[in-house]
Amino acid sequence: MTFFKGENLNTYKFFPKFNRNKFTPPVMTRSYLSTGKWLWLLLVLTAFFPTVVHSQSPRLQSLTDLPKWKVMGKGKKISHGLERLHRNFTDFRSGGRRGSDFRPTNALVMQDGEWVRIEAVARTDGEQLLRLLEKFGLEEGVAFQRVVNGRLPYTALTNQKAIEQIPELVSLGLAHRPFRKAGSVTSQGDYAQNSDWMRDFFNLDGTGVRVGILSDSYNFLGTASNGVLSGDLPGPGNPNGFNQAVNVLADSGTSDEGRAMAEIVHDIAPGAGLAFHTAFFGRADFADGIVELATVGNCDVIVDDVSYFASPFFQDGLIAQAADQVFASGVSYFSSAGNNAANSYQAVPAPGDEFDITFTDPATQVTYEYAVNGHDFGGGDYFQSVTVPAGGDFIISFQWADPFTSVSGLPGPQTDLDIFLVSSDGTTILEAGIEDNSNGGDAVEIISYSNNTGVNQQLNLFFGLAGGPTPAFLKYIVFGDLIINEYQTFSSTCYGQPNAAGAVAVGAAFFGNTPNFGVSPPVLESFSSRGGTPLFFNPNGSPIASPYYRVKPEIVCPDGADNTFFGNDPDGNGFFNFFGTSAAAPHAAGMAALLKEIQPNISASEVELYLVQAAIDMLTAGFDLDSGFGFVDGLVAVAIAAQCAPDLELSAISSLFPFNDFTAQQRLHSNMVVNSDFSLRAGQEIKLLPGFQVLPGVNFSAAIDAFGCTPPEALVRTDPREERPFARPVALPAIHNKTMPSDYGALRSAPNPFHRQTVIRFELPADETVSLRLVDVTGKVVREILAATAMSRGAHQVELRGEELPAGFYNLILDRAQGRESCPLVKL
Repeated sequence: MTFFKGENLNTYKFFPKFNRNKFTPPVMTRSYLSTGKWLWLLLVLTAFFPTVVHSQSPRLQSLTDLPKWKVMGKGKKISHGLERLHRNFTDFRSGGRRGSDFRPTNALVMQDGEWVRIEAVARTDGEQLLRLLEKFGLEEGVAFQRVVNGRLPYTALTNQKAIEQIPELVSLGLAHRPFRKAGSVTSQGDYAQNSDWMRDFFNLDGTGVRVGILSDSYNFLGTASNGVLSGDLPGPGNPNGFNQAVNVLADSGTSDEGRAMAEIVHDIAPGAGLAFHTAFFGRADFADGIVELATVGNCDVIVDDVSYFASPFFQDGLIAQAADQVFASGVSYFSSAGNNAANSYQAVPAPGDEFDITFTDPATQVTYEYAVNGHDFGGGDYFQSVTVPAGGDFIISFQWADPFTSVSGLPGPQTDLDIFLVSSDGTTILEAGIEDNSNGGDAVEIISYSNNTGVNQQLNLFFGLAGGPTPAFLKYIVFGDLIINEYQTFSSTCYGQPNAAGAVAVGAAFFGNTPNFGVSPPVLESFSSRGGTPLFFNPNGSPIASPYYRVKPEIVCPDGADNTFFGNDPDGNGFFNFFGTSAAAPHAAGMAALLKEIQPNISASEVELYLVQAAIDMLTAGFDLDSGFGFVDGLVAVAIAAQCAPDLELSAISSLFPFNDFTAQQRLHSNMVVNSDFSLRAGQEIKLLPGFQVLPGVNFSAAIDAFGCTPPEALVRTDPREERPFARPVALPAIHNKTMPSDYGALRSAPNPFHRQTVIRFELPADETVSLRLVDVTGKVVREILAATAMSRGAHQVELRGEELPAGFYNLILDRAQGRESCPLVKL
């Protein structure tokens, strides 16, 4: 990972080399210099901030006379980014200033004065490497598998030669700052998802269950006690008697978003114990925190809202493996899906013409050179047009299908890819990521950029293959304010631990856009991340024979609800509104706590299944890559878990003798019919006036439509001798017996994603006429596979050959007499 933003880099020259016989003039305007056999394009790469001092551009030299940039870096263990940061720190100190006043211009660096947070990769033993780095001053060190995180003093880097000679060390670099997914108070989400009914109808509050939370910080602001005293957090002094304090295992210093998540969980499951661990000290520390919450914290449910830009797209990384580890032990794990919608580009790499790059290192005044093959976006166009709004900033995580050294060890990536942000006229490179990835690194480059010009900027992205074989796939995800103007693929942005097999990825719907607030079906937040990120490698680095993607996200929960301190107050009610999938995920975790209370021995898989079974379709019938299975109705989930209808409590009275007045205060989820004389409807308040009689020996009974199931199968009875009605267990009808599919409903395809061909399978319950089409992301039909074809009852399969299909995201559409089914399909 290489960041050029605001660092003291010198002038860069970028020479794309074109073969005259194969050259096709590109769409964009470019300046060309004739050099006999070749056409040359001159681009100047400069550091971003105007405060950077640049020396005069060096004289053009024969490329063969220059030292090789990537060759010079071979064998080095300390990353270029960490070296440059240390150099900037040293330059700062040389001016007579205190090291504690040093502030890096790169906002992704995590440092505190004279200390910087690092990530080191061991050959085999992370614990051994941790002990070795402690000899160089590493503090707060944590090892998970082969990765080490901790705080390293800048002074340790003055002895780089000794660090480089540590045999167990593969690489030492920066631990870049992760990102959160945020976009007497009770969350309106509690009402939106019916978790208030979960508590009321089944007398639940999460007692006996512990929920662990991973986020930025819990009490850095020092105001957690206010939430306790107002009843929004548990702890000594809670006015509702929930006096068990939050168990903070590790904290950091940022915005206390983790405490806002804790308030949501406490709203939904106020009797549940809570624990917290920061996720902001690096990937190894995050993964270790997951395991620590499950073991030391004894948590039954864990939820997070943090991701790292460097977490792998195409392989289960450290954090994903930790989520799988606790899931295997019975812990339910929830993770916010992300707030990046489909703001991603992906493709099969198309390396084309060769480009030669030269630049001068300002520290040594040595000029370097290396060559790359540009990625052809289409028709000989090597530049992808993008827009950065005025005042906007963004980060791009750019990855390709190669195993990560930090995950599966050496040899790591075989391919070295670089990314450049280029001006619209092709004269200036504003940002670049040019780490030597195949030198014991990871298959990722990260760039960041801020538009401080005051106007919208039209820019370009350029990818270059610097070494190794062409990978099977490349992809980038945008975080922030960047608009892709061309070659859009509208691809997945859910990756990392939300994409783990053992985690439930949670999307978001604004609480006001849900059925309980008058909007049906619920409406997905426009930013909620799309699933469908393919997996190419196993955790040990071995390739997956048929790359695939998982069913992600699984569910959607509410966001935008109130809390006591975090966010802003757009509705003007005096409380803060918490938006994003960061707010949705703890709503799911709270419901899981109630499910685990009513069934203490329930497995993590069953918790997930009940939530999926209780989901309301949002975009399409069944599963889709944006809203998963839909918006969760908590009351349906707990009824499925309990296998009975809730107790119906009309009133706290002793009997229904004549002349007893009472009011039915309890809301009813479904219609209740009381013989043939009158009925009570869901949410209706009924007052039985004097004169209402229940004759001796006659039962007062009502059949309840059990959550939309017909015929009614839950019977509630009472008679004059009883103090309250009761409910008997029932076997709910098959309408609730959804299963978690390995594919996507009756219509499915394998392999998916696919390269050349895939087999489409579906089943018909009777003879009928069907149509099967392949459509792109805009809904345009790109292949008519079956046109109004009469088919017999039973299983069918159709082969789809896709050699001529462009790589990208598609949908299979099956039209039948009973309706329409769809299945996402990815062509690699």
